Amino acid sequence: EAKGDGRVHRKGVYCQLCARSDVLGGMKPTDSNSWVHLACLMSTEDAFFQNKTAVHVKGALKKNRAEVMKCPKSKQKCEECGGRSGLLLKCKHKGCDRHMHALCAEILDRLRVVENNGGRDIISYKCTLHSYEGIDACGVCKLSNKQHEMLECDKCSQGYHMACLTPPLAKIPEGDWFCARCTTKESAADIPGRPSSGIKRIHLYCKRKLDEN
Repeated sequence: EAKGDGRVHRKGVYCQLCARSDVLGGMKPTDSNSWVHLACLMSTEDAFFQNKTAVHVKGALKKNRAEVMKCPKSKQKCEECGGRSGLLLKCKHKGCDRHMHALCAEILDRLRVVENNGGRDIISYKCTLHSYEGIDACGVCKLSNKQHEMLECDKCSQGYHMACLTPPLAKIPEGDWFCARCTTKESAADIPGRPSSGIKRIHLYCKRKLDEN
């Protein structure tokens, strides 16, 4: 879920493009007495700033809604927060019908795709399935969704969904963890009891907070 840092605007102040009231994202006034996040406004070429005010926001929403309605109903929502209102951006991966709000994608560090429309840069995103590849995708199912449920091998750095392991893991193990490919018969018996290296295991889309000893 795309959770912000907890800071929100007063009641009644929310972004017309993502329906969120987060302070994060930079709230700006519109020409229709409403508000939009700067981060969201940068994801549509149909609305823009004019004299420090966002204009044509309603038109951008109407056009976007017509485009979203062409997709399967199950895809007509933000894959990150589940919301169906606001400006829903289609994943930039060819053939993908998943959608997301710009601010939700920013909060969850989805892959940015920046294109220039001749006048300014327009920011789009790829969904969680297509924002990661290689070692950041699960070594078993090859998918990159549910990043918060993935472990990273402390030897090869390959990611794995805990549910895809054999046997599946219900929680993050303490200390070092090695995938089956990196675990030799000689060291397999020693791994469960190995002392922790001091590494804090974190999600693949975050940076390590502690260096390896």
